[in-house]
Amino acid sequence: MFRYLLKRLGMSLLVALLAMLFLASLVHVIPGDPVKTILGPRASETLSARVRVEMGLDEPIPVQLFNFVVRAVRGDLGRDFVSHLPVTRLVGEALPHTIILAVSSLGLATLLGVPLGVYSATRPNTWADRLTGLLAVSCITLPSYVAGLFLLLIFAVQLNLFPAIGVGELTDPVDYARHLIPTSHRAGYHLDRLPGSPGTG
Repeated sequence: MFRYLLKRLGMSLLVALLAMLFLASLVHVIPGDPVKTILGPRASETLSARVRVEMGLDEPIPVQLFNFVVRAVRGDLGRDFVSHLPVTRLVGEALPHTIILAVSSLGLATLLGVPLGVYSATRPNTWADRLTGLLAVSCITLPSYVAGLFLLLIFAVQLNLFPAIGVGELTDPVDYARHLIPTSHRAGYHLDRLPGSPGTG
């Protein structure tokens, strides 16, 4: 068991390292100058050169990759160019909302998926079984960003039942829940992860 956990931990670290290398390499793979993209085409050469030095883009690519990985391992993900705030701080501010969204989505999927899966399994080849299967397959094949967009248009724009932006206040659970519902729509359509759906076990 210990060897299995150690192996999985090593694989996770390797995947994280490869992901960091891939992200750092994207800056040089994507056509165009990232500094010009950030500052705009009208930026002066002096300003572009200064920003390039601040971002470390004036160094050789292997050095940039090494510095990026070393800083990331130490927890330094750099600073946001627009707000000049540490990226770790921005991630930390959004992390609680992300965790609440993930737990809420999993709870909702379990609350809906388990009863539907049991009901469908106890009534094979009935209209309920076929309807549940059709719903599950439709949710799996429909791209989450398409479903989320249409749900936002219907419930936030047309019916005006939920706010389309914002996260609400944790001190007001009702208001936070109203913001959480369309946030889950933007994050993805979670019915395709129902425990009773095909392919989810």
